[in-house]
Amino acid sequence: MRSIKINQLSPCDAAYIAGLFDGEGSVYGKTLKVTQGVHGIHALHYLKEKIGAGCVTLHRPKVGNWQAVYVYKLQSESGKTQLLKQLKPYLLIKT
Repeated sequence: MRSIKINQLSPCDAAYIAGLFDGEGSVYGKTLKVTQGVHGIHALHYLKEKIGAGCVTLHRPKVGNWQAVYVYKLQSESGKTQLLKQLKPYLLIKT
């Protein structure tokens, strides 16, 4: 398995990302995800830029009255561990 290194986050960025993760995030195995509707896509690109790893993809296209949904994914056990260590002091729900 390839090990990656993520960026060191400022306290402000870590707190903001922790809020996004608390509200719209999940962890499945080695993958950390944060999901947003089309209006939140800028927040997902912010995550990718600040964390320095991961990708933003279309999770579900717009169908009828349902808006498109996008997801930020970090698919690395080492990256997920590094990120969650930085977010832990700021997490309120998913501690």
